Amino acid sequence: YNRLRWHIAMLYPWVVFGKVETPDPSSKKITAYCDKVLKTLLNEEYIENFKTCQRIIDSIEMPTDDQIKRGKYTSELKEAAEKFLNK
Repeated sequence: YNRLRWHIAMLYPWVVFGKVETPDPSSKKITAYCDKVLKTLLNEEYIENFKTCQRIIDSIEMPTDDQIKRGKYTSELKEAAEKFLNK
């Protein structure tokens, strides 16, 4: 999963909030959003969140090194996250 660390960083906040949505970086909501994500990293909650990220990644085909760099894989991962989190 080391090859997918940036994709995991993208997934993690979505898992914390249970939805594939991120506030605009210039909005006032972004501080509270980031604070909640950081708070989960400071306790044992992060373990389950990373396991959920792993399950989402495992729900689609593992990409090749070349596919990781393409937007298609990111789009597929986002769709998989939406399906997983909307269960």
